[in-house]
Amino acid sequence: MKKSIQLMTLVAFVFAGFTASAQSVKPIKLGHIETGKLMEIMPEVKKADETLKAKEEEFQKLYGEMGAKGLELNKELQEKGATYSELKKKNLEQELRDISQRMQSFEEMAGEQMRTTRIELLTPILEKVQKAIKQVGDENGFTYIFEMENAIRYASPASEDVLPLVKKKLGLL
Repeated sequence: MKKSIQLMTLVAFVFAGFTASAQSVKPIKLGHIETGKLMEIMPEVKKADETLKAKEEEFQKLYGEMGAKGLELNKELQEKGATYSELKKKNLEQELRDISQRMQSFEEMAGEQMRTTRIELLTPILEKVQKAIKQVGDENGFTYIFEMENAIRYASPASEDVLPLVKKKLGLL
């Protein structure tokens, strides 16, 4: 009997210890966000898109001018090449090759310039979004906030959509 009381007392203490430690553990609070939806409504992103579009149009115009010059030279060679001296024909053919090479080089440089500009324009915006998400997480006691667009295939109703909170934090409501 005495052993039984000691065992029950021990079990009660162990159970009380688990209960106390379970009460001190913070519950996990999950949230999710679709950053793409947030960025669609940000004025900074719209301005960045306009800047990128203007730069792309500028590059297309310059590329088109080079292409037109190449077409013009090609047309001249087709129409009048038979009447030109061998030296003049070779010179025009070399000009055409040069234009083609310049166009290819220009296309590569323009693509790299567009990528660099996109990164320069979007990096501060993404940093601002990340800072707002962190602040929302800290202020609202979230354990994790997941990005829906990357890998989440399912969000439980217990996972809170923090998009409205982040919009509010960024002053977009």
